[in-house]
Amino acid sequence: ANAIYERCIKYGVTFHLSTPVQEIIITKGKATGLLLANGERIESDAVISNADASFTYNSLIKSGSKKIRKVRKRLAKTEASL
Repeated sequence: ANAIYERCIKYGVTFHLSTPVQEIIITKGKATGLLLANGERIESDAVISNADASFTYNSLIKSGSKKIRKVRKRLAKTEASL
């Protein structure tokens, strides 16, 4: 994991660890940034969520686009693996 982290840093990737996120910002069907719990807005080329898919799509992504609704519907049908 450290090797991946170091390589990403080398290429200009910025990590925001242990930072509460309020929302993943979607623009024209693409994740374009984050709205943090403290109100700060961060624009980005890519967003990676370490939360489970259900939390990400149902709580962090506020978009109601057809594509997002379809994913939410599929997630609602899945069973949790414990």
